[in-house]
Amino acid sequence: MKRGTRIFAAAVAVGSLLSLAGCGQSSSGTNASGASGGGQTINIGAVWPMTGSDADSGRDLVAGLKMAVNNVNSSGGIYGRKGKVFVQDTASQPSEGAAAATKLITQDNIIALVGAYNSPVTLAVMPITEKHHIPQITAASTSPQITQEGDKWISRTTPTDAIQASGLVKYAVQTLHIKHPGIIYVQNDYGVGGYNAVKSALSKYGLSFADAE
Repeated sequence: MKRGTRIFAAAVAVGSLLSLAGCGQSSSGTNASGASGGGQTINIGAVWPMTGSDADSGRDLVAGLKMAVNNVNSSGGIYGRKGKVFVQDTASQPSEGAAAATKLITQDNIIALVGAYNSPVTLAVMPITEKHHIPQITAASTSPQITQEGDKWISRTTPTDAIQASGLVKYAVQTLHIKHPGIIYVQNDYGVGGYNAVKSALSKYGLSFADAE
């Protein structure tokens, strides 16, 4: 995912969450339970890799999130309430992501969560947001399993590996008339997931990889 795309994806995700937060507020600043919302912040959490091999992507996503929140705040916020961003590092590790989400929910009192970046981390975080009834949006994870889990508290803004592979293969076969496709992929969860998705999409056209590295 290119840098500009990552920033935009994060902005879209947090914009959706801030809009969702506003749904529970009346124009007088009173939430559904009757508590006054005036002067309070809308705490948005994010779990992304700020260290490790994916740190550049994490920083881009944080930039997009903060851009969206600042834009909403400069326009008066949500019924007068300003958004506030809380970021926790996952280091691209599922256990770190789960711990980060727990801290954001139980200590920082977030009302919604953006993340994670890596699909295994998102899958590790989902049971926690589901348990606490915290809306979660992932702006980067592509594993089909995220949707297949049937978790009503998770949404995604990025197409699954299967959807992306289907479009890629369709273009390669029908437009470029590729007959002997090859693939170079990374030996991690993301790379192997993409490899398997493309392999499956190719099989529908009676094709297979001529080579894979």
